[in-house]
Amino acid sequence: MARNQAGGGILDQAKAAAGAKVAVKLVCEHPLIATELAVAGAARGVRVGIEETGRRLTGDKEKTEDLPDR
Repeated sequence: MARNQAGGGILDQAKAAAGAKVAVKLVCEHPLIATELAVAGAARGVRVGIEETGRRLTGDKEKTEDLPDR
């Protein structure tokens, strides 16, 4: 799957494979830390999605302010 998303270059495929290997090692060796990272990423995605939806509904094309990183 990572190879399909990496584009056509060998270097891109190597980067994707290395990233996948690191992710698997993190999940296997430190499952609680991996879970915390996944939850933090999902929470940030939800905040950005809500902000973007609000902008689209109100017609505001200009970026108002960034959400604080928590």
